[in-house]
Amino acid sequence: MRTFITEYERLTERVDKFQNERNRLQRQLAVTNSRIDEVIELVEYVDEQRELERYRERRERMIDQAGILTRAKWWLTGVPVDGGELEE
Repeated sequence: MRTFITEYERLTERVDKFQNERNRLQRQLAVTNSRIDEVIELVEYVDEQRELERYRERRERMIDQAGILTRAKWWLTGVPVDGGELEE
């Protein structure tokens, strides 16, 4: 009978150790997932900023290539950057 009690205590200790290790790993996973989320947010922000810069460059190029009447029209209506080619 004493053998069973000793084995039970030993196994209980092992279960506790495994549970502690599982909890530690879950916390570590949560931290890692949080870091991944931050990196994904940063990548998305950088992509948005690059797209905004490309938009500004296209707009400036269109304005530089446009004639005076087209520029005047765009001053009133806005530059149709996504609308396609230069119109004159």
